[in-house]
This record gives sequence, structure tokens and C-alpha cells, in this order.
Amino acid sequence: MTDKRIWLGLAVSLLSAPLAFADSSAEGKADCAVAKFTMGLRFQQQSAEVQALQLQAYNIATEKLDKAVAAAKDPSKLAIVTDLDETVIDNSALLARDLANCHQYDAWDTWLPWERDGTPELIPGAKKFLEHADTLGVTIRYISDRSDEQKPYTLATLNKLGLPQVSEESVLLLGPPKVERHRQRRSPDHHAAGRYAA
Repeated sequence: MTDKRIWLGLAVSLLSAPLAFADSSAEGKADCAVAKFTMGLRFQQQSAEVQALQLQAYNIATEKLDKAVAAAKDPSKLAIVTDLDETVIDNSALLARDLANCHQYDAWDTWLPWERDGTPELIPGAKKFLEHADTLGVTIRYISDRSDEQKPYTLATLNKLGLPQVSEESVLLLGPPKVERHRQRRSPDHHAAGRYAA
């Protein structure tokens, strides 16, 4: 019964939240090609279902991590390798801003300024999971195809969001393919406790 109350409360709070996210301003413009994304983006930002699925994914990841740690002779040799954008951090505010300006998001011209000055949020459950991994002594590696030139801004963002184990060495940006970066940045002694990467 308590779980139902929690989810009902979450749904009510999301539905009553001010629309400071994806709004319908683009929908009223006949020549706005991106207006068709309004409903999908609103669903992504505001639906209880999306948040529940995100929390569920990290709850499952936590269970698997705990089992891996329990089975490991040396938990310090375990590693979590995770993607950043839309896995740990939510950049949909940029998409909402582009949508409000009828700007095609995949032109990517607003992305680099967003990396420098944007204010992304965390995906629900991500920080709790990563903090849990950190308390267990598991190594964390963050992988993204953000430009390596933007690394200082990415590090600043991750630190501002309070994520654990953020450093020059733990954040691996655009370079070799992500699969190679997975191998490259786990030392030979590290075994993957879980791969949470796109």
C-alpha cells in the first residue's frame, strides 16, 4: 500500500508541475518542423512512467552490483562503466529550449554551448546507484562522446551534480570507440561489475 501511495504521489506531483519543460509554443507555429517532437519530449520529461522505468533500471543495477560484490574475492577489482548523456545525466532541457525556438536539435550547433554552460539534471536513480558503488569500493568510469576539448566543462558539471569518483582519469571523452575505452580504462585487474553504457 505504501508503494502505491509513493507512486501516486509521484504521478500527481509530475502532473501538477509547472510546464517549465517542453511547452506547446512550437506547436502553434505552422512552419516549425520540430513541433512534432513536443508530445514525445513532454512525455520524456514529465511522465511518471518514464521516471519509474529509470528508477527500476537503477534498482536492478544495484541488485546485480550487490551480487557481484558479494561473489568477488576482491571488490576493489570490480568496475562500473557507464555512459553519461541520457544514462546518468538528462539533457532534455536543451531539447526543450531548441523546441521552443523551433530549432532542429540534430544540427548540434547548440550542443557545445550546452556542454559549457548548460544545467542538466540527473536521471532518477543514477546518483544513488553510483554513490552505492563508490561506498562498496567499486571503480567508476564515465564514458561519453562529448568532445575532449570540452572536458573541463564536463568535469565541472559532474562535480556540480555531486557524482562520485569524477577525475581526469575517470571521465573518458571522444577518442577511440566506446568499446575500446571500456577495455582501455579498466586496468587488467578490474572486472566489470556491470556495464551501464549506451
